[in-house]
Order: sequence, then structure tokens, then C-alpha cells
Amino acid sequence: MKYIFCPICAFKLETNGGEVAERCPTGTQYCPVCDFVHWRNPIPVSAVLVPFKPEWEISTNPITSVLVVKRKLPPFPGRWCLPCGYMNCNDRPKASARREVLEETGVMTRMVRLIALCNPSVSAKHELNQLTAFYLGKVHGDNPKPKAGDDASAVGIFFPRSRKVKNLTTDEFENDQDLCFSSHGIIVKDWLHGDIDRLGVNYELKYTKKMESTIINDRLVTYEGL
Repeated sequence: MKYIFCPICAFKLETNGGEVAERCPTGTQYCPVCDFVHWRNPIPVSAVLVPFKPEWEISTNPITSVLVVKRKLPPFPGRWCLPCGYMNCNDRPKASARREVLEETGVMTRMVRLIALCNPSVSAKHELNQLTAFYLGKVHGDNPKPKAGDDASAVGIFFPRSRKVKNLTTDEFENDQDLCFSSHGIIVKDWLHGDIDRLGVNYELKYTKKMESTIINDRLVTYEGL
């Protein structure tokens, strides 16, 4: 969002000049009268990778399919992505993540760990002034029945190996699907290839001392350039 006039004194804003040019990023708006500076800081967003076992599969360990939603609003309406949304005022990040999953899919979850912190898009064309906190989530409760809500027009299960989405709203498969935010695709790809620690999510886990060490020394995955 860009202002034309200062929201404090109504004088027309300027872009980078005087002392502002020395301490602000290029393109920063400021008021030459009252010294108001329009800081365009990234908007915090939470997104959740929720491994989801399809009810028709008897055994799937490790779980590679994930819960996705079809966007109702811009950007990318009609495209699939991980459950995500803006953090509200005074939100705790984990609480925000749980709320977004519940609002968009109707599924209760608990957050296992933070797995990445990055811009939602790696493309300069679609880069957003946002900072996304990606959490690894686990379904809480038995036999959840996903149902689209809030900003989602549909909810589905994404199978990254085949690039198929089982649309649970229409009960149809959609082929050749990619997630609309490139960082979401990277997160899912890393999950598929085992680059994200699956401890605490998969079924039939065998607890070991090595796993105990992993819990204590929780690993934060970062992606340069995202």
C-alpha cells in the first residue's frame, strides 16, 4: 500500500530525499513537513504443512500427501496452496497457524515445530511484501472430515509425487497441479524427500535416543533467497 498524502498532516508525501535517503530503503515514502515515514515492513503470515492420510489408504508410512486448500480470493484465486493467512493483532504465531487450518479446512491440528521463515514467493514477478512462518502441523483427533471454509473454496489432499489433488469438496481428482506460492511447493518437496524432520507426525514411530536428541536440538530449516 502506498499513500499519496501524509496521514498525519495531509501534506503530499515524497520518496527518498534528505536524511530519509540515508536511513531508509529505496522507494520509502516520507513527509517533508512532519517527518512521518511510511515504513512498508513485511506483513506476517502463517502457513501450515499438514501431512494427511487419505481414508482410503490402509497404510502410508511415511505420510507424503498433505492437506491443501483452493484459494477463493486474490492472489491466485482458484489455485491450490497450503492453509495460510495473515496473523491478527496480538496473535501468537502458533495460535494463528492453528486458526487458519481450522477456518479453511475444518480440521483441528497442533503445531509440531517451526520449519521455515521466508517470503511466500521466489519469483520477482509475484513477490509479496510478506514474511511467512511455516509450521509443521499434526492432525488432532480421529477421522477428521475436512470441509472448506473462510477464504477457501475447496479443500483437498495433494499428492506431490503424481502432482494430483483429490478435491474433497467435489470428490474429483485434479491432475498436473502445482501449488501457487513457490515457497509452498519447496516446503512440500522437501517434506516428500525427507529433508524436513518427520518426528512427531508419522504413524508407528519407534522412539530412540537419537529422536530424543532431535527434540531437544530442534532444527530450524531456512532457505536462502526465499
